[in-house]
Amino acid sequence: DEIMVYNIETNQLKKLEMSPEERGYGIDSFAINDTTIYIPNQSPNGIEVNQYNIEKDSWGEKQIFKVEHEKGEHAPFIELQNGKIYIISSVDGKYPLAISDLNTGQSLYEGTLVVKNQKKEQQDYKLYIYEINN
Repeated sequence: DEIMVYNIETNQLKKLEMSPEERGYGIDSFAINDTTIYIPNQSPNGIEVNQYNIEKDSWGEKQIFKVEHEKGEHAPFIELQNGKIYIISSVDGKYPLAISDLNTGQSLYEGTLVVKNQKKEQQDYKLYIYEINN
């Protein structure tokens, strides 16, 4: 429940002071890109991503990313990589994919993943994604 920042050059360890809202619930990942830590939090409005600048020792503007998602389905898959957020969810047996820029919130790609050649006896199966590699 804590995020610690360790400065290799000064050999100093610092705990980030965060409220429970900034820390996030339901998503146990965060990412570092350049000097910024990105901390996602699932909320009723979508995925909120808090930004903490290590060098400036300050919180930046929160970005909110909309998510298509059915109630009762598994939580959307979220991956933060290389300054981008990847969101894959499940809606009526389809899997919307959105890729956005973490700094600006700008949408870079929106589409739908399609399961092809699914056999009749597999109709109740769901697509689960556990990792994305670049």
